[in-house]
Amino acid sequence: MIISNDDKGYPSKWSDYSNQMKISNGSFSGLLGLGSNPGDINRFAARFRAANCFAGLEFEGYSEETQKGYSALCQVVFTWSAFETLLKLKSTQANSIGEALRQYGSEQILANIKNLDVENKFYRFIHERVNSSHQRELDNYFNDDPSNIAYLASAIRHIFAHGILTPNVQKISPNIVVEICRLLCEFLMTVMDEEFTLHYEQALREIRGQ
Repeated sequence: MIISNDDKGYPSKWSDYSNQMKISNGSFSGLLGLGSNPGDINRFAARFRAANCFAGLEFEGYSEETQKGYSALCQVVFTWSAFETLLKLKSTQANSIGEALRQYGSEQILANIKNLDVENKFYRFIHERVNSSHQRELDNYFNDDPSNIAYLASAIRHIFAHGILTPNVQKISPNIVVEICRLLCEFLMTVMDEEFTLHYEQALREIRGQ
């Protein structure tokens, strides 16, 4: 997928951050506003890179379409793992970031997903198998009310990880599942990359006394 500008797949400002860590003898991480443990920041970067560089799965005896579908679902798992780690670093939770994600253009992504998921067949299947918090956000999505896109990703991660979701559920084409997952992952990866950049640039301003 490779969303960031880092040639190894880390967040775009990761190389700059690493240089600042060397210059400051490790103290720069404390200025990011992402907790006090640099190891936690490294963990986020590693998970971001795994999601960013994931190139798919290979199965013997599976159609290319189904193989791509499973790869896309796994991509959501990797992406959500990185996103969830960033939320912890920011001391926040998914239920409090809906408005912030709308500032990044989540409503357009939701509209694109709805155009793909005819009659909401994919997410209706998911709706019946997730907890009440996810169901409330999915109800908002179904009704065209403001909804938190993060829940659309975490819902996929939840039921796929528990072995319930497949790429051809409800006789939906795996190609549609692939596209839904791509939209979600690219959106969340972009948000993570831009958020890390914002924290990095704020830390630089603090050093410069701006």
